[in-house]
Amino acid sequence: MILQAHITPICSTDYTPNNVKRGGILKKLLLITFLLPSWLFAQVGFLLSPPKFELTVFPRQSVNKTIDIRNVTGDTLYIKTILEDFFMTPFGKPQFKPPGVYPYSCSNWIQVNPVNFTILPHQKKIVRFTVSLPDGSDGEYLGVITFKSMKLPKKWAPTIIISGEISVFIYLTSANTGILEGDMEGLSFSQDTISVTYHNKGNIHNRVDCNVEIKNSSGKIVWKSEQKHKLVLRNSERILTFLINKKLRKGIYNIFATIDYGGKELIQGERKIHLR
Repeated sequence: MILQAHITPICSTDYTPNNVKRGGILKKLLLITFLLPSWLFAQVGFLLSPPKFELTVFPRQSVNKTIDIRNVTGDTLYIKTILEDFFMTPFGKPQFKPPGVYPYSCSNWIQVNPVNFTILPHQKKIVRFTVSLPDGSDGEYLGVITFKSMKLPKKWAPTIIISGEISVFIYLTSANTGILEGDMEGLSFSQDTISVTYHNKGNIHNRVDCNVEIKNSSGKIVWKSEQKHKLVLRNSERILTFLINKKLRKGIYNIFATIDYGGKELIQGERKIHLR
């Protein structure tokens, strides 16, 4: 089943590029692959498993889980844990903030043991955490446990110590309350870029696939592209941008966008453009 969403044309001045980058800490790389390339081992110094938990419990219940931390260096590492909130901008830029900033955070409901510890070279440590769901909760909540490592010096030296960070993501859902619902709220064209705005109207996260096609006046597809498994948190928007890497002739075209958000129906939008 396809749910048609006819989009009102959006002015080209509404377009914002999505080439915003966040540099610096290594945990941001894990948002995409949850894998560390070998050249990062020297900076991070440890691996962990699993990288995320998706838990479903009833209100007023708790769940206990373990995380395996392995020192992959020949040095003793000192590791401390911090609890954080995570959310994303409409263009997918990750945001890590102190607990309580994200409105659907469960970070303050998480207890970690041990909080700070050392790991000997090539050894493994098991870290336990407990998360509780308060009464009256509904839908999904998200929290982050971040592990920060620092190499312990064998002797004191006036030097700079490089530390690395890896985060574990906790998705906590109240049983029998999850709602999967979404809508396409924008389909715009500006110069050589198509922007598709998806709104997650439900109370659990989505991973959306979006396909875009351009057809000429004869109905022939002259260009197409897709993006897959894009994370959209509960009650939030995600703007997916597609760069048209092909020179189109002057004329009238139709843009078709289709979104699969995991529900029973696909969402489809259509817009006509005139290239002069």
